[in-house]
Amino acid sequence: MGSLAACNIRGLNRALKQKEVRQLIKGNHLQVCAILETHVNVSNVNNVCNKVYASWSWADNAAHCNKGTRIMLGWDVNLVDVMILAQSDQVIHTHIVFKVDMKAVFCSFVYADNEYKNRIALWENLCMHYSFMRDKPWILMGDFNYSLFLEDTLSGSSSSNIGMVEFKECVDSIEVFDINASGLHYTWTNKQQNQWAVFKKIDRILGNSKFIDTFQSAAACFKLYRSSDHTPCILVFPNITREKPKPFKFVNILADKEGFEEEVKRIWNFGYPGIYKLAVRDEALFLQRKSKLDWLDLGDSNTKYFHNVVKAKNHRSRIFSIKDASGKVFEGDMVYHVMVDHDAKFFGPTINVSAQPTPDLFHTMLSNEKAEFMVRQVTDDEIKKAIFSIAGNKAPGPDGYTSVFFKRAWNEVGNDVCCAVKEFFHNGKLLQQLNHTVVSIIPKVSTPDSITNYRPISCCNTLYKCISKIISERMKNGLADIVGINQSAFVPGRRISDNILLTQELMPNYHRNFGPPRCAFKNDIQKAYDTVEWSFLENTLRGFGFHAKMIMWVMACVSSTSFLLAISGNLFGYFKGKRGL
Repeated sequence: MGSLAACNIRGLNRALKQKEVRQLIKGNHLQVCAILETHVNVSNVNNVCNKVYASWSWADNAAHCNKGTRIMLGWDVNLVDVMILAQSDQVIHTHIVFKVDMKAVFCSFVYADNEYKNRIALWENLCMHYSFMRDKPWILMGDFNYSLFLEDTLSGSSSSNIGMVEFKECVDSIEVFDINASGLHYTWTNKQQNQWAVFKKIDRILGNSKFIDTFQSAAACFKLYRSSDHTPCILVFPNITREKPKPFKFVNILADKEGFEEEVKRIWNFGYPGIYKLAVRDEALFLQRKSKLDWLDLGDSNTKYFHNVVKAKNHRSRIFSIKDASGKVFEGDMVYHVMVDHDAKFFGPTINVSAQPTPDLFHTMLSNEKAEFMVRQVTDDEIKKAIFSIAGNKAPGPDGYTSVFFKRAWNEVGNDVCCAVKEFFHNGKLLQQLNHTVVSIIPKVSTPDSITNYRPISCCNTLYKCISKIISERMKNGLADIVGINQSAFVPGRRISDNILLTQELMPNYHRNFGPPRCAFKNDIQKAYDTVEWSFLENTLRGFGFHAKMIMWVMACVSSTSFLLAISGNLFGYFKGKRGL
């Protein structure tokens, strides 16, 4: 495949701008490129096109423009066939066929008018074109001259206005959304300095659900500013690689199906040797019956809008390029290797730290009575309460089973679950598979490009969550005795919001330019829990007076972990944890 682009170049008569377009085409292996705001006179269009890229075919919307050519469209005839379907002064609608695999896409190249009243005609045009695009892969790319969300503006006015509202209504009406993107988030700048600088996202690449179904690996990229005040918008179609089989995940609606408990009982009562009996056959049974499920049982909740939202969310979770800690960019399959290597180094190695906490850390200690009470015998009711307190919509661990499965099938599986959990609290040994963890990579920002723009979230097995909940609930009873009063979180009766209110009281008028000098630092601190050394943790628990059995339980849970990374819906890598909680 290849790449499509739309770039507001702000004039194409100058040789410097023409050279810039050639570099953009060559450097990004473009097959189609729309040049916006060209300011080229109608009589000079052919001459300019030949200077930009003589071997390409070109089209324009000069016949619809009152003053100069607004959109010029070029393409490589050796690689793609482009048909102009319709056009106006603000958009050119095309049908593009890639000759390599004969896949086709409908693309609308947009350059919205600067005047609000004239943009109304563009929204109406797109809504009319949508009637032909409902079941076809459709993308829209270019300069829409308006932000879509409040967070698309940095500096300047950040309030919503009628233009933004109408743009949003148009996007919702034609059922498109932002294509998964990397690079710069703010695509336009007024190129001013200091407090006069304004950055906005007014260039976008939008697509419908049919497009991401057809081109699942497609992604947008917004390059660095050049001479123009706009960033080039590039739609990349990476080479398709066969995806790994998706991991099994229990679908909660199965628990509502008639005969669910009877089927679990039939499978669960089969004899399987091992420490803990997992319903392995349920997975095969689920996959066999998955295509036969009557999904419409859910009625109105199974709407097209709902499925489009899910598709858009899954699409945006894909990662097609990444920049490592040194700033080097990787694409395609190399993304997975870079991320696995980064997290293996982050969670894996130990560092040389003092294994013995300083004595002045332990001003207070747990009483012997509370320490003994924490390690009392675990009961079946306590285990059931822990399982049933786990939210059903929580992401499952590697085994794929949510808490809903255990709740609905408790009459059949509850006894075995209780035996397995009590076995751990009896001997302090945790089955390695039970503490195997999937690390899901969640973007921190809307347009992530660096590996530091992603947050690792651990998805644990339900039985491990049950064990850790029991431990944490027991430890809560003694935290108030050993945690300082200035610590607002993790202690019952205290609220982390208190610190926010305290900050607001301490920092009034810090944004003003008059008065005495003042400043504030916002520290970006790496997650402390992910880098805790286990030896330090063990000695800290001992120093605060926790019972030896409680320390054994905690360390067994912490030190037995191993990781897989969930990237773009697939699992990659395997490494043992060496530090962190």
